[in-house]
Amino acid sequence: MIHEKPTERKAIGERNGLKIYSTLKAKTGLKAKKPINKITEKQKTRNKVWSENTNKRIIELDYTCQWCGKKGQRTGTLNFLSGHHIEKRRFNNDDISNVYVAHWITCHQFIEQKSIDVRIYKNKKEWEQRNE
Repeated sequence: MIHEKPTERKAIGERNGLKIYSTLKAKTGLKAKKPINKITEKQKTRNKVWSENTNKRIIELDYTCQWCGKKGQRTGTLNFLSGHHIEKRRFNNDDISNVYVAHWITCHQFIEQKSIDVRIYKNKKEWEQRNE
């Protein structure tokens, strides 16, 4: 699909001391952007199950991060606790046994960025002692 792209402006008049411009248009070969895919009902169900299991696991652990051992909260603050998949999400394992609880901003993102396998390194202390 061909879209029009503004190439230059041409003054066509003046109103209240400001110039009014007309835009000359040219044809481009750019394609239209596709809309963001909508979440399917199946995915909504999976997300709901994951959220419920994460909440149960957080309560079991008394609102404690498994990575750093500090307390957190379930909603709203920088101490927000979230669920990390122990076994990758693509294997469709959304059980409560697959939930690893970590602070979202600090611990969870650190685990994700470093691609840490929480089955091997169960907490921050074990991760730091891995090379000793």
